[in-house]
Amino acid sequence: MALFLVGVQLVGEGLEKAAGKRLRWLLEHLTGSVGRGVFIGCLITALVQSSSATTVLTVTFVDAGLLTLRQAIGVILGANIGTTVTAQLVALDLDFLAGPAVFLGAFLFFSSRFGPTHELGRVILGFGLLFTGMALMSRYLSFLSAYPFFPALILTLGRFPCTAVLAGACVTGILQSSSVVIAMVIALADQGTIDLQGAIGFVLGSNIGTTVTALLASVGTSVNARRAAAVHFLFNVLGVLAFFPFLSAFGRLVACTSPDLPHQIANAHTLFNVLTTILCLPFVGALERLVITLVPGV
Repeated sequence: MALFLVGVQLVGEGLEKAAGKRLRWLLEHLTGSVGRGVFIGCLITALVQSSSATTVLTVTFVDAGLLTLRQAIGVILGANIGTTVTAQLVALDLDFLAGPAVFLGAFLFFSSRFGPTHELGRVILGFGLLFTGMALMSRYLSFLSAYPFFPALILTLGRFPCTAVLAGACVTGILQSSSVVIAMVIALADQGTIDLQGAIGFVLGSNIGTTVTALLASVGTSVNARRAAAVHFLFNVLGVLAFFPFLSAFGRLVACTSPDLPHQIANAHTLFNVLTTILCLPFVGALERLVITLVPGV
């Protein structure tokens, strides 16, 4: 898990340092409408491999007065879609690339102290560690699965949507990364410890847990920055509540997307975030008014 988290961090840092000024320029100048904000939020998050990084950056920009609350809402909606790229990469089972990526990335990273080669090495090394961490999690979770208590616990949590969502939210809130929770769920599915319905509950919960980072980042900031963080939390919670009555139907839809359970879980993550964003777009104004009511100004 530690290797996976370090890998995600290195990829994000490398891409941010290589194109940080451009990402900030995109965020500041190309988010005039909600639609463009969604696109930019999705693009930046797919690059830096972290919705938390994008939402924290958005909260910071709102606090500095560089983004309005309406612009921030678009970016936050897009960040939820962009973060699903990591799950799709994990589901591709690219473990065979881990060794070469670590070797090449480390060589490029340490052979030059500065410049694009150094940052490219950081990104490649990050991907290598990401896939290495995923392979190790999958391998050792298979040993845990040999103990009756562990699969029984996961199956029990996954059997009831409420407990699965709560467990996913708590673990993600503690680890500060929905990507690692999704990766763990995919690894569990690979070992036959969890089924699709249980996995979907964990996926939905991870979407709620990932909002903790932005909420923490908003402490002590301006009222609009706190509202931006509240938007992230409310959007994800309301999205989960809206899907709750249709979890069985959603599970059947996801099952049709791939014969492979890990890919189904990654697709569930993507579909959930894309559908909730599409459903939310006509109600952005209502969401903005709700947040302004819940987080009043002074």
